[in-house]
Amino acid sequence: STIAAIAGSAQAGQVFGVKGCNVPACDWYQLENGAWIAAFLVKAAAGASDAVSGGLQRPSLTALTPAVVVKIVDGDTIDVQLGSQTVAVRYIGVDTPERGATGASEATAANEKLVKDQVVLLEKDVSETDRFGRLLRHVWLSTGNTLVNEALVRQGMAVSVSYPPDVKYQAVYDAAQAAAIRVGLGRWATAQV
Repeated sequence: STIAAIAGSAQAGQVFGVKGCNVPACDWYQLENGAWIAAFLVKAAAGASDAVSGGLQRPSLTALTPAVVVKIVDGDTIDVQLGSQTVAVRYIGVDTPERGATGASEATAANEKLVKDQVVLLEKDVSETDRFGRLLRHVWLSTGNTLVNEALVRQGMAVSVSYPPDVKYQAVYDAAQAAAIRVGLGRWATAQV
């Protein structure tokens, strides 16, 4: 049980920006002004979401599962703390070089830069897990409007790969890859693909 002094109040319908939550429980949200509010008092505003590149909008908080990143496995896989369990999460719709292959260390470093020690928001598509038992998810940063899968492709660190039936953002990943190719980022900086 946590005891804290009441430092303010909010009215029903009042809108706040949320920048994170306590970990691992995520039963308190930290507001943009640094104050905290109990999660059970918060409801995502109708139509509330953050725009990302290409007009993509992050789903409401109720459609996402918060988790704490505890390990960067490679460029497209992380381990997260979900409640009392550590679970492997494989990013949907993207692929990075396997460990030891050209570009693997760069992709892993880019993934680490994005999500290390972060609270992330996991979005399920259709499938629950892959054949290795890893959760399949689109992964959003809780601190803003970054879709990690898309960011890695846009940086040229990952390639867009369709894995039906999990294709909700495939057009977004394809567009990010086209942009990375166009300007020669990451793996697209050389003729080797």
